Amino acid sequence: MLAPKFEAAAAELKNDKIPLVKVDCTREGRLCDDFDIRAYPTLKVFRGLESHEPYDGSQQTESIISYMIDESISTGAGALYYQSYD
Repeated sequence: MLAPKFEAAAAELKNDKIPLVKVDCTREGRLCDDFDIRAYPTLKVFRGLESHEPYDGSQQTESIISYMIDESISTGAGALYYQSYD
């Protein structure tokens, strides 16, 4: 199950000011439609509203944390990790 791993990564990355956000597509249908989210869970990495891509890495807590820290360093800004969750 992804939810507890995602929440653990979010708690850890909060200290680094790298937000992980969970969106419930049953409540935020328009938002999920705007970003073409059709399956659950869907993980996307955002670098602003115009730049986003699917996350295809491991769904283990440590892997999510490592990826997001690497993204934050390589882009020079905090990356937003976005989860669509049913």
